[in-house]
Amino acid sequence: MNQYVLNSVFSVRRLCTGAFALVIILLMGWPAFAGENIVLQSMRIKPYDMGYEGFKKLSGNRTKRFILSEMKGTNPLKILKKEKPDLIYAIGADSLYLVKDLNIPVIYSTIFSPERIIKNRNIKGISMSLSKETVLSEIRKRLNFKNIGFIHNFSEDVRELRKAAKANNFNLFLSKSENSGDYIKALKKIKGNIDILLLSPSRALMSTEVIEYLFLTAMENKIMVVAFSGKYAEMGALLSIEPDLYNVGKRAFQLSEIIKSGKKIKRDSLHASKVNVIVNLNVARILNIKLTDNLVKNAHLIK
Repeated sequence: MNQYVLNSVFSVRRLCTGAFALVIILLMGWPAFAGENIVLQSMRIKPYDMGYEGFKKLSGNRTKRFILSEMKGTNPLKILKKEKPDLIYAIGADSLYLVKDLNIPVIYSTIFSPERIIKNRNIKGISMSLSKETVLSEIRKRLNFKNIGFIHNFSEDVRELRKAAKANNFNLFLSKSENSGDYIKALKKIKGNIDILLLSPSRALMSTEVIEYLFLTAMENKIMVVAFSGKYAEMGALLSIEPDLYNVGKRAFQLSEIIKSGKKIKRDSLHASKVNVIVNLNVARILNIKLTDNLVKNAHLIK
């Protein structure tokens, strides 16, 4: 056998050996990626999809998604347990309620009042409430007014709000409310002192009577309502400042990595680090608010 043939044989052997080794490495490494994270999404709607896409952007192929509303006729818990995930990311209240008692690390997002589901369980998540500093600094960028009102319940800690108001040069007017009837009374107490009314998630805002009174009073008294969800901008709020849900998904992945590393997290929830702003131009015109560049910059506009 001449030297050329021998060299060719050795080359083929080296290639085969290398390819075989690569296959072995890939096969050995595959289980570490498959099923490492599971996203359990309550249903297939855009807000939940955005959270999933943000999570998947950072997690890559290490994520498998299940849509709970599409698992009817099956045993979702049995399916999830069979996957043996390192962590479950629950998007939406129904998903969190299903997995809250599993002996697997669970995180959540896109849920208002998650504490009613979690109770005393050690479950962390991404809050749908933005930090007060984030909200007030966003208002300060867009509106040149100083007097801001906030209605809170008796147990709510307002120290963070006071600190943020001071840092952003606002005069803060507080009023207390425990139910729908109190909310109307609380608004009456401060309506003559404020330019801006800041809303936060509250059971009182589920009342049609409260909502109608709130926006009627705001229009009559030239009060700019700043809400936490786009639906209130459609109802009559001047501004809505809400979490960017794609960013919420990214934050959820970052939280998952911290939890899996074994590091302790003191807070029950983290805040989104990016916001979406909605401006209702019709309300701005009614209140004679100038449509400045600062007001509408990078905002979704309702015309």
